[in-house]
Amino acid sequence: KVFPTRSHTVAAQGGIGASTTLPAAVQQDVAKRRADWEAALTRAPRGVTSRAAPRTPQEKLERAERLLSAGREQAAVELLRATPPRSLRARWYHTRGLALFRMRNHYDEAARELAMAATCTGETQAFDAFHAARALARADHNERAITELRKFARRFASSSFAAEATYL
Repeated sequence: KVFPTRSHTVAAQGGIGASTTLPAAVQQDVAKRRADWEAALTRAPRGVTSRAAPRTPQEKLERAERLLSAGREQAAVELLRATPPRSLRARWYHTRGLALFRMRNHYDEAARELAMAATCTGETQAFDAFHAARALARADHNERAITELRKFARRFASSSFAAEATYL
C-alpha cells in the first residue's frame, strides 16, 4: 500500500495510543508509508512525464508539441517565443506557426512562421508552404495568397495539397 493505514496515521500523529511506544518495526513502516504518501502527492499524474519547466530547446519543443496536440495553442506559442537553434528550426517554426494558425486570430504571424518553416528542409515543408498561403488568405492578403498558392502549385506539384492550391 502506498498510503498509511488509519491506525498508523493516528499513532504517528500522536493520537490514540500515543502514550505507548510503538515497536521499531512499526515506526519504520509508518515512516516509509508517510514518505511514499508524500512522494505520491508530489509525483506527476499518470501519463504526464513531468511538471517541471522545460530547460533545453528540445524539451521546450517537445512540450509545445504536446500542448498543441492537447488544444492549448496559446501555451505552445508562449513556450516557443525564443529564437530556435539551427538544428530544431524547421520543427520549431512549424509548431509555432501551426499553433498560431489554429488560434484563428493570428493569421499574419502564422503566415510568417509557416513561411519560415517552409524555407527549411523537412518533412512538413509542403504542408507549411500551403498553410502559410492559406494564412495569408485568412488575414485578408488575398493577392499575396494567390501568388503564394500559384508558387506552391508549381513547386510542390506532387503534393497532396497541390490540387487544392490550384482550386483556391
